Amino acid sequence: MQFPVDSSKPVCLFFDFAKVSVLSTPDQSASMYVRYYGKNSVDDLSSLPYAEQEDGALHLGLHLPDQNSFTEITVEIYLPMAKYTALNAEVGVGSLTVENMQFGALVSSVKVGNTCLKRTSADSVKLVAATGNLAWEDGSRVLKSLSMHTEVGNIQLAWATGDGFRLAYQIGSGKLKNQFEGAVTEQTGSQHASSKGTLTSGDESRAIELSASTGDISLTSFFHQGIAASDFH
Repeated sequence: MQFPVDSSKPVCLFFDFAKVSVLSTPDQSASMYVRYYGKNSVDDLSSLPYAEQEDGALHLGLHLPDQNSFTEITVEIYLPMAKYTALNAEVGVGSLTVENMQFGALVSSVKVGNTCLKRTSADSVKLVAATGNLAWEDGSRVLKSLSMHTEVGNIQLAWATGDGFRLAYQIGSGKLKNQFEGAVTEQTGSQHASSKGTLTSGDESRAIELSASTGDISLTSFFHQGIAASDFH
């Protein structure tokens, strides 16, 4: 299905049960493609997806009559290339992948499943998972702040070497794996249990908060060639 989208208004996603991907497209129109897998037949699948304008925002999701009718649902959302004011994504069971997008604010919550951001930039980001891994991969960049929290799962953060930061981390049960060259570590507590501390790099202009109640936190770096983070548009 195709639908109109205005980059100056928030985009809100709500899916109870789906593997959701948000991708950029050079096309001028936005679209959503849904694939259903299951043993039971469901009448009129075309009526399940919705794209609605409400309270100054675009709302995308599925009206599922019975979640038990499906073993898997995949959703691909294509948005024209632009910097969007905000993305608010909520997934019950499934996953969330955002690739090659730009946002002012990006907030996501996944109850059960993994979250992955690839080659995506934003002013501020907040990623939350109850049970699932969180990954901020090579090429993704933040201008102001990044927060990642999972109750049960691992956190992977790949950060551009030229983007200064002050990172506060807390781990209930797990390990910190710091492979970011040049980061200064101020650690308190055990390396393996109830550890918390701070890492800094460069001008410390970006605030990062990482926490995992049960799981490891991994920090790596990548060298970015091109515009500076302050040049995000």
